[in-house]
Amino acid sequence: MSGDTTLEYEVACIDVTPLGDSEERSDIVAIGLWTDITVRLLKLPSFEEIAKESLGGGEQFKKVKSYICRLDIFNSRLLSFFQK
Repeated sequence: MSGDTTLEYEVACIDVTPLGDSEERSDIVAIGLWTDITVRLLKLPSFEEIAKESLGGGEQFKKVKSYICRLDIFNSRLLSFFQK
């Protein structure tokens, strides 16, 4: 089973880190979007949106932006994961 989706805004970061210590793969992907400053959780492999959270602006956004920049490290891991 596989899926695809088109998001209405540019993706800032993606994280597919498994939630449990014993899991090898995640069944959820977290995606941060720049334009609307949201984080969305999508179910894998269907890409069904299961949650959407607006991060707003101001001080909270600065903290989240810092976190998003650190998550960019995972983008290269994600690309290598899907290229296998």
